[in-house]
Amino acid sequence: MNIRKKLCTGFLVFMFICLTVWQYGGDSAGWRFRPRLRKFYYKHIAHDKMNLGKLSAYYAGLFEVTGREEYLGVVGLLREPYGKDVLVAALQSDTHEKRVAAAMGLKENSWLPKSVLDIIRMHAALKDVDALIATGQSDSLVEVFTSDLFLPGPSKVAILKALAKLDPKSMIPLAKTQLYSWWTGQQAVILLYSLGWQPETEEEVIYAYIAERSHGDILRGELRPQTFKLLTRNMDSETKRIRQSAWFALTALGYKEVLPIMAEKIDSIYQARLLLCSGNPEARKIGAGWAEENGYDVVRTAIPILDWGALK
Repeated sequence: MNIRKKLCTGFLVFMFICLTVWQYGGDSAGWRFRPRLRKFYYKHIAHDKMNLGKLSAYYAGLFEVTGREEYLGVVGLLREPYGKDVLVAALQSDTHEKRVAAAMGLKENSWLPKSVLDIIRMHAALKDVDALIATGQSDSLVEVFTSDLFLPGPSKVAILKALAKLDPKSMIPLAKTQLYSWWTGQQAVILLYSLGWQPETEEEVIYAYIAERSHGDILRGELRPQTFKLLTRNMDSETKRIRQSAWFALTALGYKEVLPIMAEKIDSIYQARLLLCSGNPEARKIGAGWAEENGYDVVRTAIPILDWGALK
């Protein structure tokens, strides 16, 4: 009887792992478990007398080893006390997907944050601007924004939007630090202009034009030398997001003279994919050459991202 029970429990765990891979999915609001997996869990596993604490620790360990955010979702669904500490720590992850998975898991557990900073991190991960405004804690919003070194772009934008309502003056200098980013710059410049801000330096003008995804004629004309110098300098930045933003901006501007520099500096599949999908034959050759040389599948890597010279 004991052997049958162990075999049965083992089979259920195996099926749960398989269904995790099969049924775990996401949408625009963040990572969520789909109904079939949730139903399977509650029907077959939640009421079994297996050690869910050990299972939670197992999935937490998988997350720590692989860094895959789906394992965080499993930890949240298991609702074990041990898992909450893992989820809270993941709220400060350097990627948006992991923060969202952690926040969704904590929400699943009806978690009560111990500090205002954790409340802000959770709402920021979920991009819940109304909840951030409801905290009324503009100083704490600024603290999270500035102290969380790798705070992902969507979380930064959510905090900026909340600060625009609570304390516009404190939002302006923070939003200016995001202008360089290809991903957060668009929202940052909209917020800045809504508060009457205008670029004060040539560098701010260039970043603002790129963030607006417009004025390409100016950046290719009278501001071309300064723009080229600024962005190629950023390609050597110690900050990954600044480097990647420069690659995107240079691709969008379509400067032909940057191609030899790209060929020299390319060092990631992220950059290779960008060039592969740019529509420029020479850029594609650079991206494909690097991908093949470093063992990547060129066909599977070629996902459309940004057209060469797309900035109007």
